[in-house]
Amino acid sequence: MEEFKAKYPKEHKKFCSPDINYVIPGGESAKQRFKRAINTLNKIVSNYNGMNLLIVTHGGILESIFRHTLNIPIKQDRTFSLVNGSINKFSYENRWRLESWGEISHLSGLNAMDDM
Repeated sequence: MEEFKAKYPKEHKKFCSPDINYVIPGGESAKQRFKRAINTLNKIVSNYNGMNLLIVTHGGILESIFRHTLNIPIKQDRTFSLVNGSINKFSYENRWRLESWGEISHLSGLNAMDDM
């Protein structure tokens, strides 16, 4: 992120702004990402209804799923943590439910944790 900020200060400022419609050059806006993530998730659930699934993704998609599940508007500032490498469990039965968030016990002893 520091390299991005140094090389492209104007884009970095817009990227960090609360404008959910800002499209980073060559990318997508937070609003577009949210819609893509939820549409894809719903397709996966409809194709594999009733099955246990493992989905590996990055923080932006995970944030979208979290917000969708808890009905947190994408315009609202983030007040929750996203921990790299964490396990997050959701379930679906007529609606999305958050079962657990930010599990990191599998990382203990790996010397991979940032000063937590």
